Amino acid sequence: MRIVLHIERLVLEDLGLSARGNAVIAAALQAELGRLLAAEGLAAHWRGGRALPYLRGAALTLPPPEAGGRGVYDAHALGARIAASVHGCIGGGAR
Repeated sequence: MRIVLHIERLVLEDLGLSARGNAVIAAALQAELGRLLAAEGLAAHWRGGRALPYLRGAALTLPPPEAGGRGVYDAHALGARIAASVHGCIGGGAR
């Protein structure tokens, strides 16, 4: 099965991330969501294809900011958590 998912915009506010951090989030999200979908597939109701103007993922708990007191989040961990949230909406176990 081939899955094509297009995320046009992801809004993350007040996280103190640089442009590089944003790129790391995107790469981590893509890798983790791909892994989750390969392992568990899509929920049955998504398999015929759908287009939605938006999809609100489950609330997620942010990982603690990196050490050093700079208040900067670990972009890789954040991307993986976002992927898990999205997968919770569309993955094989989704309702």
